[in-house]
Amino acid sequence: MQKYRFFYIIILFSVLFCSTGFSQESHVSVLYIQNKISEIETALNAGKITDEDWNKFAQALFVEDLDAALNLYIELYNKTNNIQIKKLVTDRISQYYYAKGLYDSAERLLKDESFRQRIFTANVDKIYFGVQLGAFSSEKNADNARKRFSQNAENLSIVRKTSGGKELFVVIAGQFTSRDEAEKYRNFLKNKYDYNGLVIQF
Repeated sequence: MQKYRFFYIIILFSVLFCSTGFSQESHVSVLYIQNKISEIETALNAGKITDEDWNKFAQALFVEDLDAALNLYIELYNKTNNIQIKKLVTDRISQYYYAKGLYDSAERLLKDESFRQRIFTANVDKIYFGVQLGAFSSEKNADNARKRFSQNAENLSIVRKTSGGKELFVVIAGQFTSRDEAEKYRNFLKNKYDYNGLVIQF
């Protein structure tokens, strides 16, 4: 995750400097990439960030409630046509998921455009957590595994995802609205049936 993010930032940084001119908004981007958040706050408080979308991005940086900040970022991502802002919002939300321990989701946000679009356009009520019991290269094998797991696990589903450029069919048990509930179910499946599951978002 950190290695990938390093290269992502280098590429983004290069694109910013290759563009003609050095606008106020590009300056905000560079400050963010260099982790000079206090300087963004100073510019924001001084009323120097006049572009509406960049102003919203800067304001969201200082929202302490992570869930509220996440909603602001998603709203901004869906509203803006600015590619720089979309890239920075994607990076910021990836950090959010990483901080919450959702490492798989954090990496997929950066790499998997279809997953990113689904997360950014979905209502919070439609985002679930479950226990990944297996990942298969064919839908048929995933379906066979789902049938085996159905003897002990409940609410099983098969979700497609891309990993390392390969399409996988993932068998997921449970459909919970919080990570804590999914963790409890994972522990239950491990203790009772010795299933080695992984909590993921889908």
